[in-house]
Amino acid sequence: YRRYFDFRPDQRRKLNPHGMIDHPTMDRKLISEYGLSDDVIEQVMAGLDMAIPEPFDVRSTGPRTVRQHYETAIHHHIEDLELAGRIVDEISPQYAPYFEAAMSGHILYP
Repeated sequence: YRRYFDFRPDQRRKLNPHGMIDHPTMDRKLISEYGLSDDVIEQVMAGLDMAIPEPFDVRSTGPRTVRQHYETAIHHHIEDLELAGRIVDEISPQYAPYFEAAMSGHILYP
């Protein structure tokens, strides 16, 4: 699957229980509906440094932490998350406490 930003924030959309909007394919209609053209993206991002997704509280789907959410999701492998943590610890140990805090928390930015 793929994740895309919605560059038409004026539209209120129905989210699935995981805070996502399901679309079967990426086509011209989806590109137009979600403002995924270069022109719209440039207009929305003008003067901004970055874009981040809306926060998602994993507790709404059962798990109590981001780590538990990752561990129980059918498309994720906990070994990958553990490896990411080891890499952060090895390459940038000053960020390891923040990684752990994020994984122990309940807010996810999908």
